[in-house]
Amino acid sequence: MNIELVSKIKNNLYGMSNTEKKVANYLLNNEFALENISIKELAKDIGVSISAISRFTKKIGYKNFQDLRVDMIAPSGINKDSYFFPIENEADSSLLSISKAIFKSGISSLMATLSVLDEKVLIKAIDILSKSKCCGMFGLGGSYSIVQNAMQRFIRTSLECRVYSDFHTQLLACSRFTSQDCALVVSHSGRNKDIMRIVDILKGHDVPIISITSDITSPLSKKSSVVLSSISDEIMYRPEALSATISQIMLVDILFTLYSLKVDNEQNYFKEVRSIINSTRI
Repeated sequence: MNIELVSKIKNNLYGMSNTEKKVANYLLNNEFALENISIKELAKDIGVSISAISRFTKKIGYKNFQDLRVDMIAPSGINKDSYFFPIENEADSSLLSISKAIFKSGISSLMATLSVLDEKVLIKAIDILSKSKCCGMFGLGGSYSIVQNAMQRFIRTSLECRVYSDFHTQLLACSRFTSQDCALVVSHSGRNKDIMRIVDILKGHDVPIISITSDITSPLSKKSSVVLSSISDEIMYRPEALSATISQIMLVDILFTLYSLKVDNEQNYFKEVRSIINSTRI
């Protein structure tokens, strides 16, 4: 199956109805389901209506069933067996085999996230960062580690950044930002009630929001100026949010690198930063 199609399905999975998830799971588990089949036959095989197939098709970004069918049978350049790594099946394997499966799962998450990167989205994100006086970085729970990582990256640049360790401090701090600033908001689900309280306050102050999330249909995505999508597989022994962390850290690294190259292009600035870092080493 085309890796771009896999990414589109997984990127929309959270916002799907039960019927749409039924279609999604069928397609993900039946690689050649559309090779020689009509929409009527597919609906019968899955046990849903033709209109449900049509709604699903449009939900993941296709104009019609035929466009979906083309991507379903198109070669992706990546072998399906080297893309999916069910770690649950490795439970009785050696420690090294399990470790390799975990690595491969992380690689698959990175490849899927890479496949949905968009040039226009990246341009807009860097444009927002470059025009901002300060960037507030917000995340709760596991997502807080991502914004901490972002702070460690961007502290090496000319962009002033602020990170706050607990929810109440974040809640108070976000009211101080204005339209001349920006916010980086990280949430795996994009549906956390507390993070949405922060987002609503930021929106009330017209603060441009760059979000990193695994659900482009989430409330966070809908209220963001720019959405960077991270994609991962949910597995029994390692929650999907942890698997997505790999891709989210990489998206942060992309923002940092692009900002450094396109905005902070003064070499003397980086020489000074490197000199300070080197002075901390024996």
